[in-house]
Amino acid sequence: MFAFALLVSLGLAASVHYGYAQCAIGMVYGNEFDNWGQSKKWLLRGSERGNQFAQTMLGSYYALLGDSFEDPNYFLNADGANDTVKIEQSFAEGFKWLRLAADQDNVLAQELLVTIYCDADGQGNEELEEAKRWCQSDAKYQLID
Repeated sequence: MFAFALLVSLGLAASVHYGYAQCAIGMVYGNEFDNWGQSKKWLLRGSERGNQFAQTMLGSYYALLGDSFEDPNYFLNADGANDTVKIEQSFAEGFKWLRLAADQDNVLAQELLVTIYCDADGQGNEELEEAKRWCQSDAKYQLID
């Protein structure tokens, strides 16, 4: 009941295009109602308004869940040989949103980019130059050459 009341009050703020409220609605739909389609819709709205938190969440969902928000287990069941194009498109979309958030000094987005770039495909094909770029923007990270 609380989640529903929260959605109603956030809906009023979101109706005036307030990015933080749109991000919060997306999080409630995903976490409380397990409705990833609605979560994606609201996170995308907040992201398009430039909200760095919505961009970070949307980017991480694309990188972790793929384009299939309705099936959160898609990447767990994906066949790397047959689903290569879809996986690459999802990662590209995820990176787009993560970079936008990282450019706004969002530390979580920067950490995710460093982590993903350091082991881009889980097979050791890292993109260290991109990782170094983000490490330099966040002083607490250092990569050893």
